[in-house]
Amino acid sequence: MTLNFIHFEHPRSDTWICFDKIAHVQRIENVVFIHFDGDPKPVQLRKEAAEAFLRILQDNSLTVYATESTSENDRGLSATFEPSTPEE
Repeated sequence: MTLNFIHFEHPRSDTWICFDKIAHVQRIENVVFIHFDGDPKPVQLRKEAAEAFLRILQDNSLTVYATESTSENDRGLSATFEPSTPEE
């Protein structure tokens, strides 16, 4: 069984978020922004809801770590790389 929804239960309300409709997620400091397909305004999660959501994302994703030296090397490579053109 795959995880399709996450349920946030509150004393007077409930919210379900469908993972299939998420375009991308962004964390800025302590706020998580969930961007859905076709919706220009993201949903914002804070505090415990943001922490729980991020734990689920971390458990179900591959993390790629970029260091400053890696980023500088990537910029250097892209700045000096010139694709070869076939000679006529």
